Parts: sequence; structure tokens; C-alpha cells
Amino acid sequence: MSETFYTYLWLRERWSHDGRFPPGSPYYIGKGKGDRAYDTSQHRVAPPNNHQYILIQEFPDEISALEGEKWLIAIYGRVDNGTGCLINLTDGGEGLSGHTFSTDHRSKIAATKKDKKRTPFSQEWRANISKALIGNMHLLGHKHSDESKRMMSASNKGRIPWNKGISMPLEIRRKLGTAVRAGQTEDVRKRMSISHTGKKHTPEDIIKMKAAQSIRRSLEREQNNELMVA
Repeated sequence: MSETFYTYLWLRERWSHDGRFPPGSPYYIGKGKGDRAYDTSQHRVAPPNNHQYILIQEFPDEISALEGEKWLIAIYGRVDNGTGCLINLTDGGEGLSGHTFSTDHRSKIAATKKDKKRTPFSQEWRANISKALIGNMHLLGHKHSDESKRMMSASNKGRIPWNKGISMPLEIRRKLGTAVRAGQTEDVRKRMSISHTGKKHTPEDIIKMKAAQSIRRSLEREQNNELMVA
């Protein structure tokens, strides 16, 4: 099956959280090849634990599989737009594997999107997505093995973070701080306090935090001076 394209349906193993969709109803449809239908790392939602709840339909080529994906999504409908039972966020048909756009084509795409802002999602759309994701247990309680941690550490060695050396403007930091504090209700602060009760920082952690705090304050002083001069 490694070179055969197919569509896959993930079926619910139990009733949906809101009680609207029964076991056996599809909740996600996709297109792929190889182990794509069983992969837990490349999806925003988890596949069924029982592989009997995964349905595969093979196609002679990728274009046919993409058309099959679009047709199935149109048949079952999406939760986010109120047309059905799927938590897909698009109508399918995207994602030709191995396709690479030319530099000129990418430049044209970038030019058309420049200075354009995405239309804000409606409250209804947000509510539908929230309902669709309730009960999603993907990676809940998952812990990486020591071997996995070593592999991730090795893969990140020598990689320079994209924001290294870039200081966030003071005005933006103030806005972020205001937004964060607004979301910290009394209940949230209480739960955070309980979660930290009894925890002690190691001497090494304390040294690191002091160094980070010193750098942060130094940057704040520099930016305050810049604002005063301006």
C-alpha cells in the first residue's frame, strides 16, 4: 500500500461528547498513502485506537483520491459550518504530495497576500470548533521515552532559534501582559497556586532564572530610554 493513494475515514468509537453523533459515524476524512491513515504525529486529532474503526478506499492515482476526499466530506458534512458530523476544517482536495512551487510562483502568492489580514473567525465558528474538539484525548498523559528525548535533543543541537537576538517591543509586551492578566480569573490563579504548592527550584534553576531576569530588566531599561529619547 506504500505507493497506493487512498481516502480514509476515522469512525467514532463512542458517542460524541455532545451526544449528537453515534459510534460508527465518521469524524474525520483524509487522503494519503502508506501509514498516513494510522499516523498519530501528522494530524491535529487522534485516529481511533481500534483500527477496525478506520476505513480505507484505494484509488488508481492521487488526483482520484483527492476527488474522493472532497466527495466524502461533501456527503458527510462538517461540524464547524453546521453541515454534518466531520471535524475537518476544509472541504478537502488540497495537498498534492511532493509538489513544489517555483520561486516565481511563491513570490506571486506572497505579493497577493501582502498587507492582507485574515477575516476574524465568527463566535459561532469558534463555538462549533470548540464543541468538535471536546473529548479529544490526543497525547493526553503522553510522556516521551528517554530515547525519544535524546533524539529530540540531538536533532535540535546547533539549531538557531528564529527569534534569537530579537527583543519584543515594549508596547507589544505591555499589551500581551494586559491580555494575560485579563484571562487570569480568581479560579485560574487558585488552580495555578495549587499546582505549584510544594515545588522547589533547584539551585541551578534559580541561577538561570536570575540571569534571565537580569537580561529582561536590562532590555526593558534600554527600551524605556529609547521611548524617552523619542
